[in-house]
Amino acid sequence: MKSLSYKRIYKSQEYLATLGTIEYRSLFGSYSLTVDDTVFAMVSDGELYLRACEQSAQYCVKHPPVWLTYKKCGRFVTLNYYRVDESLWRN
Repeated sequence: MKSLSYKRIYKSQEYLATLGTIEYRSLFGSYSLTVDDTVFAMVSDGELYLRACEQSAQYCVKHPPVWLTYKKCGRFVTLNYYRVDESLWRN
């Protein structure tokens, strides 16, 4: 899965280059993506998850999102990041 995550990170860096220099680091067993030290996305198991905000609320209402979850101390924790599906990649 690590190689899938790196592929997604590199693809994200390429597609989102207009935002600035996109850096990544390991976080919660996944990878966070940052621009100017601001985390805006996570990559987990080869999937990109964008941080939900007011601007993305309309999209999340129309397209029920798959939220990023991870297991911590035997419990599932849901983060405020939604998966980028193929329709978003095309747009």
